[in-house]
Order: sequence, then structure tokens, then C-alpha cells
Amino acid sequence: MADDTVSFDPNVIGFLAVDAADGKDITSRGYVCSICKTQNKREPPPGQDTCHTSRNKVPYATNPVDAVANFRKHRPNVDYTTVLQLLRKAKDGSELPADQVLKDKILPDTDTFVLDKKFIDTAVVMERGPADYEGTPCPICGDELTGKKGEVGKVGLYGRGKVGLYAFIKNAFMVTPCEKDTCIQMQVDRQKRLDTMPKMKLYHACSRDIAELIKGKGGKMIRGVGGAGGGGIYLAHTVRECEWKAEIKLAGEYKGQLKKFKASNTQVAVLEVEAKLGNMYLGSRNESKNFGELLQTGFDSCILDRAGTGYPDNKVPDAPVNIDGKSVMGGTHPGYEFVVYSWDQVKVLREVPRDPVPGMPDAIYD
Repeated sequence: MADDTVSFDPNVIGFLAVDAADGKDITSRGYVCSICKTQNKREPPPGQDTCHTSRNKVPYATNPVDAVANFRKHRPNVDYTTVLQLLRKAKDGSELPADQVLKDKILPDTDTFVLDKKFIDTAVVMERGPADYEGTPCPICGDELTGKKGEVGKVGLYGRGKVGLYAFIKNAFMVTPCEKDTCIQMQVDRQKRLDTMPKMKLYHACSRDIAELIKGKGGKMIRGVGGAGGGGIYLAHTVRECEWKAEIKLAGEYKGQLKKFKASNTQVAVLEVEAKLGNMYLGSRNESKNFGELLQTGFDSCILDRAGTGYPDNKVPDAPVNIDGKSVMGGTHPGYEFVVYSWDQVKVLREVPRDPVPGMPDAIYD
């Protein structure tokens, strides 16, 4: 299954992959194109000492992985890349003229040959200080990462701590800045699994405020800190399962499961997502897993068997689940939970209507 939605945020045109070493310069100066129209060489426009590409247009792709693959076809020796989001409307309200946005490229300003930095976004969701990651080892090899030379210059715009920044090593999303060949290869192998194994359309419920935050960052969904399968992103087979799976907080206060909210309540939202589950670990009702542990053993996601009914034919049943006369749609089977531990595996597609169990009696929030 695939979906051609670029982003949950309709303001996102597409994704631009750049040399990670150029990332900070691009977000401060804009993306500078070459003025050379006949030769494949860099010729900076007047007033600029350098340009970021030999092209006279700004290339983009509809997803970050393709953006990196396209970039490295032309510059295969660049291992560390950053992917930026290109916007239709800037924060100051100005809009990129529609005639500058083509199918897979954007025309820069005709006078400056620059795509203004205000239409280029890192889409960082949150920032963590050194105290949050200093001393944290590589999740793959367990070695210390603090103070590595490549930490700032190679791995992205500003090094570690920028949650939501797309950083890639070779053609793989970077889950650790470790420079060991074995750790890099495991990340490459992970990306191949995510790209070649089937994706699934799944569902996640949250408060309206959280849904708007997700939309405002291009649909990036960051994992939580706890749950039956550890701190991850929890997804369900069906919209209906979200009624009893999702735990809703408003203004930081826990309000209970989604079913506590009446069907007409506008403070909650259900999101449809495309999930790259890769190699799925078929777990029990509760599993204390984390990203590093799964990756080390060749798994990319964890499935929780919440009813303890097992996995028919040793695989996750197709939804809607109906086992031994108990069904998800009837509200008598709790269903399976899909847990991923890295935000790059989840693409939010759209908001969808709720699907409460008919006659559910305990909705209390108007």
C-alpha cells in the first residue's frame, strides 16, 4: 500500500536533500542556484560567492527517502545529507508564486536565482540540550558518542538534539551518528527493509492540540515515553480500536480513553497514517522493547497481542480482527497494537472521522 500524499500539512510542497555540510548555510542564506544554463557547473549569481547546486532550479521529491536517492545519484560521494521541507507559504504570510512550482522542481527568484530561506524549513519538532543526550551510547554498538568529531559537521545542521530533523547516512535515515562501518551498514539494511517490505495503513488518536502540532511540523509524530510496549508510537488496525486504545490528555491532564469523549466532541482527532513496519516482532500482551534492542536483532517494529489470542499462521491478522467469535468491530476483542520507535517510520496522511461502538454508554465529555 502506498499513498501519494506529500504531507499531512498541505503547506509542504516537497522535500529537498542537501549536503549536510551546507544545511546551516542554506537555512541562513537561502538555496542559491547556478546561473549557468548550458553546462553542468556551478556559477554563482551576482552578489553570491558560492552556490549550492549546478542546476538553475531547485529539485524536490514527494518524500525524504526519494529526495536523498535523487541527490546521491548526482553526488554519490556525499554520505551525510539533510532533508529540508519546501513551503508554499512562509511564516510571514507571503506565498511562493504558483507558476514557480513545477512538478519536481521550483524556479528560484528570477532576479537573484535564490529560493528565499523563508520557504525552506527544517521542521524541527523539539530541541534537546546536551544534558538529554550526553553520555547516551550508540543504540547499535553501545559505544560512547559524546565528543565524536563528526557529531556537528557531518550529521546535520546543528548536530544532535534536533528532534524531527531529517538526517541521512548514505541512503539511510540516520538513527545514530556513530561512524562505525558496522553501525552504518545496519542503518542501510534497516532502510532497505522499510522501503521494500509492505507498508500498512493504520490509525492513531490524540487530542486536537497534538494533531495541530503534528500538522504544523509536516506530519512528524514523535514517540511517547511509556506504554505496554515501551516508549513508542502506538497505532491500531482500525479507527474503532482507537476508542479504547488511545489515552487522551488535554492541557497535560489525563482524561481517559477516547471513548470517554462523545462522538461530537471536537477536542480529539483520529489520524490515518502509512506505517513502515519493516520486520515485525510478534510480541505478547506486554513487551518492554526499545529501538536499539529491536534493531540489533533485525526487527523494526513490535506488535502487541492485547487479547492473548496469538498470531494465526504466525502473522498479524488482517483487520478487522475476529477471532473465536470475538471481534474488534463489536468491541469484544481489544485487537493488536503496532508500536514503532522512530518517527521516520510513520507518515501521517489525513484526519478521519471517529468510529465509536454503537451505544457505547460511558462517553462523558461533550
